[in-house]
Amino acid sequence: MDDCRRTINQLKELLDARFNKAMKIYEEQNNPDYKGKQRLNIPLNPARMIMVLEISALMTEGKYREALKIFDEIEKTFKNLDGLRTRKARCLVDIKKYAAAIVELDKEIAHNYDSFESHQSKGFCLLKLKRYEEAADSLLTAIGLQFTSPYVHYHIRSEEHT
Repeated sequence: MDDCRRTINQLKELLDARFNKAMKIYEEQNNPDYKGKQRLNIPLNPARMIMVLEISALMTEGKYREALKIFDEIEKTFKNLDGLRTRKARCLVDIKKYAAAIVELDKEIAHNYDSFESHQSKGFCLLKLKRYEEAADSLLTAIGLQFTSPYVHYHIRSEEHT
C-alpha cells in the first residue's frame, strides 16, 4: 500500500500543472460566451479524479479488492460511476466474479450503448459463464462497433478450444 500511495503522490505532483491547465480550458469552454468547437458540460471533481488515480494504481499492483472498495466509495460520494463501470467490471473479472461484472457492464451499456469495451467485456464474461448465445450477441455488437478489433475475435477463438 505504501508503494501505491507513493505512486499516487508522484502522480499528483506531475499532474498539478496539467490539471490547472485543463481546469482553465474547462472553465473557458463552459463559459456561456465560449465560441470554440464544443462546449463541455462535464462536472470535474478533483477529489473524484484523485480516487480514480488511486484505483489505477491499485489495479496496476493487482489489488483489485481494494480498488473495488474505492469504486464503492466513489458511487456513495458522487452518486454514480458513469464512465467507470467498465473499469470496475475489469476488477470483478480479475477476481472471477463474472456475474457481478455483467451487472456493472449492463449499467454502463445502458448509459453508453456505443461502448465497444463494455460489449466486448460482457461477451467475455458470458463466455466464462458458458452463456454462449448471449456472449455471441455481445461480441457481435462489439464487432459492429469496432470491427477491426482483434480482441473480440480472440475471445471467440479461445473459447472454441476450451
